[in-house]
Amino acid sequence: MRTRRLLLSSVLGLILLASAPARAQVSIVDSHASIDPLTLRTSFSITFSSPPDFFTVDGFGRARDLFQYWIDFSPPYAFNSIQVIIRSAEIHQTGKLSVCEAAGSGGPGGWGPVRGEADYQLVGNTLTFEFPLQVIGDPDGTFWYELQSYFYGGTVTQGHQRIVTFGGSTTKLDGSTWGRLKQLYSAAR
Repeated sequence: MRTRRLLLSSVLGLILLASAPARAQVSIVDSHASIDPLTLRTSFSITFSSPPDFFTVDGFGRARDLFQYWIDFSPPYAFNSIQVIIRSAEIHQTGKLSVCEAAGSGGPGGWGPVRGEADYQLVGNTLTFEFPLQVIGDPDGTFWYELQSYFYGGTVTQGHQRIVTFGGSTTKLDGSTWGRLKQLYSAAR
């Protein structure tokens, strides 16, 4: 009798688990960054399609939902010349975001040394955080970023590219804007 109840409970549990809706992968809906000229702090904001889960990990230790900012502060801005990476991959271990050197090794995820860590706030689908400008390493208050999201390490969203200016706001780069910036840079050389 006891074995029968245990078997029945196990079967019912499996049925309920199998019938539960699978949670969709989280993607990035929007992003924004700004530099405060008085405090010299850079504020970031990401709006996701649903609240991200940074604490569930797979067998390789990768969080379910991850994001990375790839930052370049030397024109011409390009993905292949990034200097700094802001990572969420360590949140499940440290509870903080990390800024790492793109060059070198020995840091989290095989990147370079950690420049700094920051707390974050997650309210609904929107995550916010800030770093001192010197931690990011931007010398003149203008930098480019590409923001990507990942699901257990596989890319979900990419192409959120922006230029952030000192005391200004974020400029979204679409094909025409990006082309125009390249033209301006080439003309100035």
